[in-house]
Amino acid sequence: MIKKTLKILTTKNAKNTLIYYTGSFVVSIANYLFHLLLIRLLLPSHYGEFLSYLSFLYLITIPAGTINLVVSKHISSFRGKKDNKSINHFFYWIVRKTFIPSLILATVIILSANKLSFLLKAQPTAFYVLSFSLLTSFGESIFSSYLLAFQKFTTNIKISLSTISLKIFLAFILIKLGAGATSGVIAIFLASIVSISLCFYNIKKYIYPPLKSSKKIEFNIKKYVSYSLILSAGLLSIISIDMLLVRYFFSPHLSGIYASLSTLGKMIYFGITPISVLTMTIVSNRHSANKNTKSVIVKLSLTAFFLGLIGVAVFSIFPHQVVLFLSGSQYLQGVKYLPLVSLSMFLFGLSNIILTSLFAIEKPKGSIILFVICLLQPVLITLFHQTLMQVVTVNLLVQVLLFFSLVSYYIIATRKSP
Repeated sequence: MIKKTLKILTTKNAKNTLIYYTGSFVVSIANYLFHLLLIRLLLPSHYGEFLSYLSFLYLITIPAGTINLVVSKHISSFRGKKDNKSINHFFYWIVRKTFIPSLILATVIILSANKLSFLLKAQPTAFYVLSFSLLTSFGESIFSSYLLAFQKFTTNIKISLSTISLKIFLAFILIKLGAGATSGVIAIFLASIVSISLCFYNIKKYIYPPLKSSKKIEFNIKKYVSYSLILSAGLLSIISIDMLLVRYFFSPHLSGIYASLSTLGKMIYFGITPISVLTMTIVSNRHSANKNTKSVIVKLSLTAFFLGLIGVAVFSIFPHQVVLFLSGSQYLQGVKYLPLVSLSMFLFGLSNIILTSLFAIEKPKGSIILFVICLLQPVLITLFHQTLMQVVTVNLLVQVLLFFSLVSYYIIATRKSP
């Protein structure tokens, strides 16, 4: 029994899972330090302003999230087939397809900066910076997806830690210089440029120089783009739209309280997210090679379940201590909401794994369920927002509905699959 267990734990996939998850956990802690810095140095109203910027950035980078899914899926499949030529050509093809649309969207944001600042009680300057962040997000998505598709997990972790460290340093300097909530988005933009440079250095042998071809090469990604767009839009919308609505409906102070709760809850969600990334790369690779995928999906899902459950338990048993230690005394007003917020993000993390599993085995229609839920969430919050408790309860009910709907769909969709 012991020998069998050791054999399972020392397989290549097990080692990659351990390396990537451990590294991603450290990255999550470092990323939270960035938020902790802002929480400690900014007033609740200003931190709420920053998180509304970040939520807006999540929404405008939905296409970049789509690119991430499409690139990870295709490059993992090309790698499984040892098709190096397609790996090279796909890079230049996807860059050409994304540059003009991202430039147009960035221009629209710049022209709408004043109106957006009025709606979200924010600064126009931040939206100018966010428009440039949109452009870099596409490049960052493409490069980082190549790294993950080649399972360069250690390199990916090193780059993430380097850029987050830079982000923390820049935010601290800018806050001290009086940039306020805008300091966070400036730091994110500058750090993303460094991230792109480091990623390019590590994958250039796969994409540079461009290989010559006797005919124009096209890749058929229509099957995946529509569903991956729905998936990306749904995932980012659910963790963003509530913050924007709270910023609009509530006072700046209460939006800051909710922002701190959102950040704490996302610690659990982003703690589970690395498992979904592994699911996409490992399962896609095995599926393209006609190998068994169910056992890998089950193992990764159980790992995420137990790890996430630990986080929910800590946040539910010691909510006062967690808020006081991580956010500070000025955010204690949100203590009673933390158990429900953490449970919501736990369920959402598990739903994310189910969705990426379905996408990896070429059954992406499950993303339609997510699309319906992400339309339902803002409607319910708009109807029920008299108190923060109503908003928190709506989010929990939405996550329960999403999770059990996806579990049911997965069982039906994979009934005859190996």
